[in-house]
Amino acid sequence: MALKKRSRVALTVVFDALLINAGIVLSFLLRYGGTLPRFNFDPYLRMAVWITLIQLLFIYAFGGYDQQRMADGWNILGALLQAVTFGLLAVVALTFVLRSFSFPRLVFVITWFMQVSLLLAWRLLQLKVAPPNFGDVPVLIVGTGETARHLVREIEKQGRLGYRIVGAVKRDDERDVEEVEGVRVIGKIDEVPYLAATYQVKYIIITIPVRERQLIEDLIRVRRARVRVDVVPDLYEIMVGRIDEVGIGDVPLVSLVKQPPPGYRRTMKTVLDVVMALLLLAVFFPLWALLALAVKTNSPGPIFYRQARVGKDGREYTMLKFRTMYEGAEAETGPVLSSPDDERVTPLGRFLRRFRLDEIPQLLNILAGHMSFVGPRPERPELVNRYSQEIAGYDERFAVRPGLTGLAQVYGSYATTTENKLKFDLLYIQNQSLLLDLKIIARTLSAVLSKKGSTL
Repeated sequence: MALKKRSRVALTVVFDALLINAGIVLSFLLRYGGTLPRFNFDPYLRMAVWITLIQLLFIYAFGGYDQQRMADGWNILGALLQAVTFGLLAVVALTFVLRSFSFPRLVFVITWFMQVSLLLAWRLLQLKVAPPNFGDVPVLIVGTGETARHLVREIEKQGRLGYRIVGAVKRDDERDVEEVEGVRVIGKIDEVPYLAATYQVKYIIITIPVRERQLIEDLIRVRRARVRVDVVPDLYEIMVGRIDEVGIGDVPLVSLVKQPPPGYRRTMKTVLDVVMALLLLAVFFPLWALLALAVKTNSPGPIFYRQARVGKDGREYTMLKFRTMYEGAEAETGPVLSSPDDERVTPLGRFLRRFRLDEIPQLLNILAGHMSFVGPRPERPELVNRYSQEIAGYDERFAVRPGLTGLAQVYGSYATTTENKLKFDLLYIQNQSLLLDLKIIARTLSAVLSKKGSTL
């Protein structure tokens, strides 16, 4: 099935590439009455590969190759409108830089209509002729009431979704319930984490009110295994949850425990991180070199401070900073959190921390894929081990890459507790988006340039 999915995506990409160029050629023909003027068309032929790659990248960026999203016609239309618009704007920018390569403006306008029409017709035809099957997804139903029974019937009707119900779980007071519409009851609610692991469940659907604290904490444990968790909402879940993009039949679903962003969004964030890191390193290299020299001459010791930190999925990496403490400052105290009046910090180190300039070497961590510009701040393994045992849900921070700055750093205070920082981190993970990242970066710059600048 995995090969079949990859083959489907590969076929879609090939046809997209052909139709992107077909739209451009047809636009030339329409604009020039059935002829292809060499003055404009020859430069296009020389750049056709780059134009195609740019537009394919934007289709990918807007979810055009996400099989589940592209199973709906309106999602296809929305993705293509955005991808073609921004893709052609990027091509316009390219023609501006390469002045010998120019399209008539009317060709761009016609191309927009042609590409949207051709790509949309191809995707809808593909959806009609060969609707996608999402494979074998093991599903666990929580609850045994009428809502659960209706949901089971809808899942069986929606066979193309590829859902396979492994069983249902019941409450303690439902002793006599053995099956739900032919689906076997395999356990009780407090056994959800165990059952999810035993049956390799990838999707849990809750059909009962999710208000019990213990159930929520169990769902957090399940979430670490990257299991999708949705709930058939009552009024409470509608108020606090977030609607799922895909319901099942006429059953609405709300995501209370969300999956990480789709792959295309994570890819775009990674690309932006790398581009911005390279740009900052190149533009401000003289300043970085001057700061390195100042650290070296201000006090004995190395320029960089290297420290083990815990990153995405709990993997350790070496984080870089400009050294701000005297050499051997932690020889007696061991790893402890810094404080605003920490005597171990050098005079230059206070200045660097004040404007967060000590974080600059972490641009190299971003280029290495260890970090992002925005995310939960990385912590030391020793503290992570302690907090993971003391604070429920602490390991949720590792669902994303750590960041240079984060929600806790711009909205929390220096003295805020670890528990409160975790709440900010989880809020970010649950609501992350490019717009939110831009807001956090803007507030970080504001904090650095004001009296609020500090190292958190």
